[in-house]
Amino acid sequence: MSADTTPTIPDTFCPAKWDELQVNFGQNYAYSCCKGTPTQFTENVIEFVERERINLLNGVQDPSCDYCWKVEKSGNKSLRHTYLEKFNAADFDRYTSNPTPRLVELSVGNECNLQCVYCNPKFSSKWEHDVSERPYMVFADRYVYAITPKNTDVMERNIDFLQHVGNISVLNLIGGEPLINKKFFQLLDVVSTKYLSLSSNLMVNKQTLDRFINATAKFERVNLRASLDATKVISEFVRYGLDYDQFVENVQYLQSNAPNVKIQFGSVMTSITVRDLEHFRHVVQDLGVEWNIDVCQTPRIHSMSTLPDWVRPEILNTISQLESFDIRGLDVLKSAVENTPFNKTLYKELVHFVNEFAQRKKIPVPICLD
Repeated sequence: MSADTTPTIPDTFCPAKWDELQVNFGQNYAYSCCKGTPTQFTENVIEFVERERINLLNGVQDPSCDYCWKVEKSGNKSLRHTYLEKFNAADFDRYTSNPTPRLVELSVGNECNLQCVYCNPKFSSKWEHDVSERPYMVFADRYVYAITPKNTDVMERNIDFLQHVGNISVLNLIGGEPLINKKFFQLLDVVSTKYLSLSSNLMVNKQTLDRFINATAKFERVNLRASLDATKVISEFVRYGLDYDQFVENVQYLQSNAPNVKIQFGSVMTSITVRDLEHFRHVVQDLGVEWNIDVCQTPRIHSMSTLPDWVRPEILNTISQLESFDIRGLDVLKSAVENTPFNKTLYKELVHFVNEFAQRKKIPVPICLD
């Protein structure tokens, strides 16, 4: 009988630490996996992950993976578990030699045409402009909205990086809003991968959509994560600058005119947007798109810590109705709603922030804040 040569995989191993690389040349930070904690690098983009990879190989729960550790500690299935279900153990030895990432995500910068309440100046030029004129008087999360120095040659460095990183399977582009970046289409010209993925708020005109359709025709598949969290009134508050009806029209336009583009909805569930879950789920189902849910952890004032106890039963009931559908992140949302204690102090700060935001933008608050 031959000996079992299957390698022993450490309990803390996650292939995403090797397979995925997210880089932000504006702030000089990078991370592995969409849930990873960013780490600042100096010159070599890859250098920052070496310690983190060693920890995972040695059975150490590296802090950069705290998102999944917290999910697992609560007894739920994490994104790491999902990766491991698809992982071929026979490939494990390859991961000790630091292979080229299969998926590379690049930020195109913070140029954006929206100011989402849970976002910040690092990812939105609208936020940067707003805060530079007058800081928001939020106490617990003030650091989130602070303006930090950033590099100005982001797209040039992105293009150079893509020309030297080697063969990657998938390129993912985020912002800001990629479709309004002046060098977005120049970057697409140097991309040789078959698969493109990008996140967009889709707040652009039909001319830009047509240009996007033409520029991406060379890709075998384009995954477009369209950002929307709620229906009309709430969505136009939390994603300030959004025209809800135009967003829906743009989704339908792409569905009709871009056969290689697959649209998914990416939703950030905050203590505000989660209240519209019952209405929003019908929109998602009517449009026939896949649905990925993220749970807001920071800013803390938008986390489930500020979700009043009296609204939770109704939300949990809606989640139960959705469990028969294939919705990524729904289990994490359920756990957060069930297990996150209400924090009265943070709630008062949320009320203060929301009222200040509404006054500045001259728009009404769309939910009941007692």
